[in-house]
Amino acid sequence: MATRAAHVRAVQALVERIRPVMTVNKLDRCFLELMLDGEEAYNGFRRTIESANVIMATYADELLGDTQARPRPPGWRRGPGRRAPV
Repeated sequence: MATRAAHVRAVQALVERIRPVMTVNKLDRCFLELMLDGEEAYNGFRRTIESANVIMATYADELLGDTQARPRPPGWRRGPGRRAPV
């Protein structure tokens, strides 16, 4: 679930007509620390993305176009990891 601060930042970005970017990080923590199986991790990510999409839909602006998070391109990108080359 998104934190209150993340919710506020997303709303502020939408109000200012800045397209928000969703980053899902620390994926390894689901498996190594929390010991979730694949389905539990998937369902947690799905709920988080759905919560973000509710915010995007609530503050939709036709000038911004579609702001919904998607599980595959063009709405999904891999960010650099901690050991990624600079």
